[in-house]
Order: sequence, then structure tokens, then C-alpha cells
Amino acid sequence: MIFPKPTSIIDLYPGEKVEHVFRKHWIVCLTSILTFILFIFLYFLLSYLLPKEGDFLPFYTLIRYICIFFLLNFALISFLDYYLDIVILTNERIVEVEQKVLFGRSISELHLIDIQDVTSQTKGFLETLFNFGTVSVQTAGTTRYFVFKHLSNPRFIAQKITTLKANLKKPEKPPSKKIGEMLIEENLVTEEQLERALKKQKEKGGRLGSHLIDMGLISPEVLLSLLSRQTRFPAIDVSKYEFSSDILKLIPKEIAKKYLVIPLSKFNNVITLAMVDPTDILVIEKIRNITGCEISPVISAEKFIKEVIDKYYK
Repeated sequence: MIFPKPTSIIDLYPGEKVEHVFRKHWIVCLTSILTFILFIFLYFLLSYLLPKEGDFLPFYTLIRYICIFFLLNFALISFLDYYLDIVILTNERIVEVEQKVLFGRSISELHLIDIQDVTSQTKGFLETLFNFGTVSVQTAGTTRYFVFKHLSNPRFIAQKITTLKANLKKPEKPPSKKIGEMLIEENLVTEEQLERALKKQKEKGGRLGSHLIDMGLISPEVLLSLLSRQTRFPAIDVSKYEFSSDILKLIPKEIAKKYLVIPLSKFNNVITLAMVDPTDILVIEKIRNITGCEISPVISAEKFIKEVIDKYYK
């Protein structure tokens, strides 16, 4: 193939599939198209005006080849910039690929689970006439907004993202293997270190993972990875989130502290809830009754949830 498939640019996670590939509307190429037409006109004008005989023939031939080379390169770069400048929507995330000239590109991604709100906007005569515009995605992460400009049919794209967000698969029933067993099996701690952490947990209470971090035996990233694999729930480092008062007021402080939960986002009537134990059906039911919303649980470390509660709840 001369040109790569756009979806070959990214690596898909296990179970992830591409739902749609969106491009900017062709009208954004209008400037490049008009410029190319102008260059074609100038090429033929020079071909007509320049002498083609005698000593000037080699110079004419050189100018002609330079013009043809320039035109072909301009057309190729303009086409690739449009063809590979895309937004890939999968069943798990949104990936924006921005082509940088010919041999460079930047790739940014947003997981659907982090989405709070999706809006589309079409303004002005041209955008209304040709049905293109802007799709804005609000998140609960450190980057609050993702904005995709000049996309064709922005309303359809916003609806598709909303549908995929609502249809995120719930995790499977978690296995029974304990964190301590996983740490030993993967040689992340020794049995002696694990015994020390368990002893500290018995004396002071709390979760084993928090004591392992405090003792410097594992990193927060390792703990989150283990928790996700143990429970089959997405693991979120809530310490990297920015929380607004509108989100926090969904759950009272005393409830958040009692059950060690923190709301991450609200999308339609579904709250994404960070929990130390997302398998606790009683807590989920309690939060559902308090908020009147459906709950989509994710897991985070006890240490991180406590820090967020102390920092953001006043």
C-alpha cells in the first residue's frame, strides 16, 4: 500500500476495537487546493512565456522539472496532512493524531471512562452550510478539555462518543488472589518485607497497599497496576485529578470519609466513583440511594483517596 491505514498508527489494547475514524471537513483543504491551482496556472504561464529553443532550452528544461517536483511535493504533503490528521474513536478511548509536516506527528488520547460531558458546536454560515464544526470533551483528569475542530458532522460524533461512554463494559467478577500473594509471586517484595507490612497493618489498620507505599517497598504505580489486575476494575490515580465543587458535592464529606469513595465525574445519570473496594455492593447501593444515580466503580489506592478527601473537601 502507498498510504498506511490510519488505524495502523496506534496500537490497540486487548479487546479494544476501532469504532469510527473521523477527519476534518474537506473545506479546510480549500486554501491548499486554491494554492495548488494557482501554482498550476503559473507553471503553464512560465511554460508559455519562456523561450524553448537554442541556448535557453537546458534552462527551460531545468525550470520545468523544478516546478513539477515542487507541485508534486506540495500535493503530497497537503494530502498526507489531511489524510493522516484524524480522530480515532474506539470502544475504550479517543485518540487524536495530528500530522506534523511529512515525517512527524503528535498523538494524544483520552479514555472514555474519564469523560464528564460532550458537546458539539456549529457556528457561522459556512459551518452550518457544510455541516462541520467543533466537538468539545470535558474530562475529570488533569487536562480538563479536549477540543476537536473542523470535524465533519460534529453532532453525530458527539452522540457516538456519548453512546460508547454509556455502553462501557462492566468488569468481570474479580479473582480471589490477594495483593500479598501477587507481590510474592512477582518478586516485588520478600516474604520478610510482606510480614513487616502485615504486622504494621494489624497494628494501625488500613489497607496493606498503603503501608507498603509508606514503607517504600512498592511505588504507587505498582500498587494501582496490581489492584486493577486483582479486581479487573480500571485503576485510577485520583491524586492526579483536579476536582470541582460541582463534582464533590454529589457525595457529602462524611460519606466519602466513611466509605473511602470519591466521585470522579458524572455523565448523564452515571457517576464514575473511585473506591478502595469496587466489589463492595453494599457501599455502591448506599451511594446509589444517596445520589439517585447509577454508579460506575473504579479502583484507587486508599492512600490516594484519603489525600484527595483531605485536600478538596473543606
